[in-house]
Amino acid sequence: MRILTVVFKGIWIIAITINVLSLLWLVVGSTANFQSSMDIVARYTLFSVGIFSIILISLSIFYLIKTKKQNIGIAGCAVALVFSLFLLGCSSMNQEGVVDKEWFRDSVDQDPIKSTTDVKYDYRLEIINGGQKNARQQLYVKELATKQEKYIDIPIKMEPSYGYSLGTGDWAWARMKNTEYLNEYILTTTSELGVPIQSFKINTDEGSADSILSQ
Repeated sequence: MRILTVVFKGIWIIAITINVLSLLWLVVGSTANFQSSMDIVARYTLFSVGIFSIILISLSIFYLIKTKKQNIGIAGCAVALVFSLFLLGCSSMNQEGVVDKEWFRDSVDQDPIKSTTDVKYDYRLEIINGGQKNARQQLYVKELATKQEKYIDIPIKMEPSYGYSLGTGDWAWARMKNTEYLNEYILTTTSELGVPIQSFKINTDEGSADSILSQ
C-alpha cells in the first residue's frame, strides 16, 4: 500500500504542477507577456476554468500536506486519481484560452506597396504588435534603381488600446511625396489609419523620420 501511496501522490503532484504551469501560460500567453489586455475568451477561461483550477490546487495541496506521512489507502488513491484527472482536464482547457500561440513573435500589419510621387521608391507603412504596449510603426522603403531596402522607425502617436482595420482596394495608412531636396520626402498619415493626421520628414539616405505636424 505504501508503494501505491507514493505512486498516486506522485501522479497528483505532477498534475498539480502541470495545472499551475497552464495557469501561468494562460495569463502570460493571453496578454502577450503583459503587453496587452486579455480578450473575452481568455477572461472567460480565467474566471471559470482558472478559478476551478485554483480551488482544485488548494484542496489538493491541503490534502497532501495533511497526509504527508500517511498511507492514503484505496480511497485516498481513488481521490488522487480523480483530482489528477480534473486537474489535467482543466490544464487542457486553460490552453484553449490562449488564442494566439505565437505572441512571442512580432505581429506585423501593413498597407499596400505604393510608389513615391517621383517614382524613385516603393514604400509601405508597417504596424508592429498593434494594440500592445510594445507597439511601434516603421516605414519600409525600397529604392527602385538599386533595389536597396530600408526600415525607418516612424513615431506615429497611437494609443496601445487603439484598434485599426485593414482596408480594401486602393487604400493607404500613409502617403509619401518628394520635396525639392534630394532624398527628402514628406510622409502624411491618412484618415484610413483612424488617428489624427500626422506628417513626418523622411530622409531616405539617413533612414530618419522627424515629426513636422500633428493635428
